[in-house]
This record gives sequence, structure tokens and C-alpha cells, in this order.
Amino acid sequence: MRRAWAAMRTPGCFDALLARHALAPALACQLAGLEFARRVAPAGAHELLAAAAQQGVPLSVRVPGAGACGGDWRAVRLARGWTQADAGGARLHLREDAIAQAWLLRCPSRRGLLQTLLLLDADGAPIARFGDENADTPERCGWRRLVRLLDAEAEA
Repeated sequence: MRRAWAAMRTPGCFDALLARHALAPALACQLAGLEFARRVAPAGAHELLAAAAQQGVPLSVRVPGAGACGGDWRAVRLARGWTQADAGGARLHLREDAIAQAWLLRCPSRRGLLQTLLLLDADGAPIARFGDENADTPERCGWRRLVRLLDAEAEA
């Protein structure tokens, strides 16, 4: 499984890796080790969206069953336990207490290391995946800066 992870070329290949090895996302992250996956605080999702909006860092969000949306997130707010964010015509409503686990995933690729934030519910099912998933360019500096904040919190 670790060899297959090292061979991934985009974060989107994570789903195929899970299917090929018949693994739940949390177990795959645990087996991958710190080189490829690191657990971070579930509250990091709100902080990441808020920081992205404040700093003007575009990022994509993929929600199982709903597809992907992305761009410049703005108007990120926490209201009655929900993170609410807008990016142009797209809206995201994320129930904070539904996030049981958050993982920072690292995927080696031809264009450098690609990182995503994976959110899982109490059953281990994916809720959302955040990242800078532009397939044509290396990760943006702004996205890497946000990821370092998540990583620093995980180490603390």
C-alpha cells in the first residue's frame, strides 16, 4: 500500500488506492505513516478556510456525492456549530461536530509534493477534501503556508 501511495500522481488517486487495497480512509492514513499522512485537529478545517479567505488563497473542496467546487473563498463564518463559506456561486456548509478526524495527506507527483486535508466522520467516511488541486502547476505558496499552520498545530 505504501508503494502504491508513493506512486500516486494526484491526490485524486487516493480513492482508487482505497478501492484497490480495500481499505477505509482512516486505516490507509494510519498505515501510510508520517511521510504520507499526518493527523491534525478537526477544527483545522474552519481555520484553514478562514485563513484562505483572509489571505486570498484559492483552494478546491471536494465533497463526496456533491462534486468539487473551488476558487476564492470568502465570507467564512462559524454559526451555531456550522462553518459556512462562499466561493463565488458555490456554498459550503460544514457541521463542525460531524468531523471526527482530519488528516493532512501528502502525495508525491511530477510537479512536486501535493497536499490535501481530508475530513472524516465518526464512521470513517469522507466528509470533504480540501486542497490546491490544479493539475497543471506546482502547489501555490499560499496553500503551502496554510498547510504549514495545520502541521505546526499537529506537532504542538
